[in-house]
Amino acid sequence: RGSWWQRLCINLEHQKKHVESLEMAEAALADEHVKCGDRIAIQKRVLRLGKPPRRWKRPAWAHSLPDDPNQVRIMQEPVKRKVGFKN
Repeated sequence: RGSWWQRLCINLEHQKKHVESLEMAEAALADEHVKCGDRIAIQKRVLRLGKPPRRWKRPAWAHSLPDDPNQVRIMQEPVKRKVGFKN
């Protein structure tokens, strides 16, 4: 359901309805079915849209939002050690 809320907010922004987009993003955060990555994306959208003069106070959860998520790098080697051949 989170992707639906995100698309709605994006569409409203494209129509230059930033206040309505902010209200819809806040409604999305109140929805209990919005989970994980979608919730983080919507929270970032609220912070971006909620800059003054639209909103003067930051939400209480703003300090807990990670700036950059942890990155995991996976290294691998070919199984047969011959590049270009199928296993």
